[in-house]
Amino acid sequence: MHRHLEVPRQVGDFAARTPASVVTAFNRYSLEVVENVCANHYDSSSTLDALNASFGAATPVVARSITDFAERSIALKPTFALVKGSGVTVMSYWAGAQASSCPTQPQPLTWNRCVAVVPPGTPVPSSPTQVACTFAASCDAANATPPGPFTTVETAAPVIPLDRFYSFRLKPDEVADVQALIDGGGAFFANGATPEPGDYLVLVAMHVTTKELPRWTWQTFWWSPFPDDGPGGEFRTADVTGEFRNYQTCTADSMLDPAEPGDGAGGGAPSGQPVVCFNPYLETGLDPQGQFSNCMTCHQLAAWPNFSTNYQFSSYISPADPGLFDCNTKLDFLWSVTRAVPVESPAQPCSGSPSRAAWARRLH
Repeated sequence: MHRHLEVPRQVGDFAARTPASVVTAFNRYSLEVVENVCANHYDSSSTLDALNASFGAATPVVARSITDFAERSIALKPTFALVKGSGVTVMSYWAGAQASSCPTQPQPLTWNRCVAVVPPGTPVPSSPTQVACTFAASCDAANATPPGPFTTVETAAPVIPLDRFYSFRLKPDEVADVQALIDGGGAFFANGATPEPGDYLVLVAMHVTTKELPRWTWQTFWWSPFPDDGPGGEFRTADVTGEFRNYQTCTADSMLDPAEPGDGAGGGAPSGQPVVCFNPYLETGLDPQGQFSNCMTCHQLAAWPNFSTNYQFSSYISPADPGLFDCNTKLDFLWSVTRAVPVESPAQPCSGSPSRAAWARRLH
């Protein structure tokens, strides 16, 4: 079955890498998402509190929700790494949990496989070439504040030209924005370097979700020097060419296989097996469930004002579950709504629920 998909509206010419259109923020949205939030004042905690209080005891749990986003809504979570404008930049890459100093929580800081990235104008060494691959020495080292100690290993690494990444070059007025992203501790990988004009940002990962379906579509992409290797490389056809050939992918358009009912208003939980789909750049730091997570399961739990103490990374979550949502308002799968409001004490907290601040720290 083939669907004729529409090209989404964009501001700027991304194909030409126009500087004004560069996407560097951690979360990006189409206009339809912004219009729904602004029209309904979902950026106001008092509005969300009032909406939650308006649902009476007779309101079915499945109906406790904000107004759904329009079907053209798109949400992105792009993740970048820094490549210096000259010379060789050593970058670690995902080769599975076994290629980590912390297999139970194999976040990027622990990856012990590296590539040598070469920008235009830099002499290209023979491949493989010897590099110093640096990574956190252990789980404790990766989770320390600040992280450390680190281990450096001399290893033979594949040589990767910059044109195997989606990338763009930094202009002077963009450097401060990039440094702010690095300082903010979000999903940005500086490779131990400081951004300067003429350096490159390369796309290493991105969550993509679209409201084409009532429960959105869920897909994620991550860069690999060996993109045709599985798992993650088997979905692409010969039509995917150029730098985009180097991005592996998985989808999580259901929580279970066989898929659960879409309306969520039925009785007991379906009996399928959990669908696992995670991005190694974004979920592997969640100990230990990140490697077994599912996008839809996680985002079904997005609710106001309280984060459930029964949080799950995978398996089935019903939007009609009274244990999760009988005093909460579902946010149509977008955790971002909770992050756009002031951190305040909920007006009507559920008994025994964690604080708003603790709830916010659990979001990703």
